[in-house]
Amino acid sequence: IRPDKSKIIPEYLYYYLKSDLGRLQIRREITGQTAHLYPEEVREIKIVLPENKKAQEKIIEPIKRDIDLKTNNLKKSKLKLKELDTDIMKILGLNLPEFKKEKIYLTKLNQDRIDALFNSKYFKKLVESIKSMSYKILSELADERITPEPKSSEYYEVIDLRKISDSTGRVTPIKTKKLNSAKISLIKNTLIINKLSPTKRKTIIIDDKLSNCVASTEFMVIEPKNKEDLKYILAMLRSEPIISQWYFQITGSNPSRERIHKSLVMNTLIPFPEEKKRREISELQEGVVKLVIDSQDSLKIGLKESLNKFVINLIH
Repeated sequence: IRPDKSKIIPEYLYYYLKSDLGRLQIRREITGQTAHLYPEEVREIKIVLPENKKAQEKIIEPIKRDIDLKTNNLKKSKLKLKELDTDIMKILGLNLPEFKKEKIYLTKLNQDRIDALFNSKYFKKLVESIKSMSYKILSELADERITPEPKSSEYYEVIDLRKISDSTGRVTPIKTKKLNSAKISLIKNTLIINKLSPTKRKTIIIDDKLSNCVASTEFMVIEPKNKEDLKYILAMLRSEPIISQWYFQITGSNPSRERIHKSLVMNTLIPFPEEKKRREISELQEGVVKLVIDSQDSLKIGLKESLNKFVINLIH
């Protein structure tokens, strides 16, 4: 849609079509079993429009101010999230070697792996840098849990890889009456790690809300040996020092099928400083993620409230 700026302010049309009133008018024009919307029908939608553009501006100005404020807050929180890796490594006192993609024509290959990434000089330097500080192997901090298949149920809540936010780990379970593939049950106070595309930072904690969910067998479940380490392990498994290790150990013929074997996951090197620093990192990661989620919710709710005000202002 290309608004005629001589008649309507583009933002006014946007807010109108996003409002409950505009959405209702659009839904009325949808036809067919596949719910199709034709341009010809869209053109016939009648817009409640003050003829005076100043009147349009007066209606949308407070909405724009409110949304701009909440959008800026979200941008600031995302900036903190972007800086999280740097802040974590400062606390750890860890400097990762600079990685530059290189063309490898000839290299001495490890007897177990012949892929170039695994044999990269950077990977070796990365391992050396982590081993130069206090660290533990993941298997020393957590055990893999073998969980049973889900019990028969009227409906299931499924944790799908695509419904986990890369940036925050926020999960939107999918409700379904039928499971179309093999699934595992989930247990409270464990973590699930995606073996498929592991560098996408999908590791999450299974809390009360998610403990009744099921998930694909492409996830592996681990349980911390010490419950107090749960949030610290989460922070580490979503951080650059660990994601970098997994990057050099993935296998797969193309990016969409990248995966990592669970034995390699359990052998991941986890920086493990004194308790005070572990707690600081856990609280930092949890606080920044909460800030982003709260900002996202505030923007979403703010937009809905603003659109309701928009319709009220039209009526009056």
